[in-house]
Amino acid sequence: MAELKVKARGAQDVQALVFKFNFDDTMKNKAGVLCDFGLVTVGAANVFEIARLPKGSRVVGGSFERLVAFDTAAYTVLIGDSSDTDRYLASADLKATGAAALLQLVGTGTIGDTVEMSIANTDVCTTGQGRVTILYVVDDKAEEVSGRP
Repeated sequence: MAELKVKARGAQDVQALVFKFNFDDTMKNKAGVLCDFGLVTVGAANVFEIARLPKGSRVVGGSFERLVAFDTAAYTVLIGDSSDTDRYLASADLKATGAAALLQLVGTGTIGDTVEMSIANTDVCTTGQGRVTILYVVDDKAEEVSGRP
């Protein structure tokens, strides 16, 4: 059934989740195995659930920053969700310092899902630090009202 629409009056702030890690930090991967981010764990990609978004949320942007270079021949990073492992970032090699923007998928972002990061490196790291920032909004939420009806 069609409904009569009126102009939008509600607004909300964009929320941010931040996940910072060092090459030698440890975390359980999705399989429940304790792994590091490059100190000893080498080879096949490990998938980590790095954030859980609130129900009704939608990713609208973010970044993967390399604060300290990962000193390995190759450091492949994917950022996505349980439906699409590289929905937000598909990298060939992100070992040098710098930043990569996450894709902003209007209308198709994660809806209350986990954000997952997959890392595969070709040899052992002795340095490296990264930070993932996920920007999101929650559908049907308003923090303030502006204008007249």
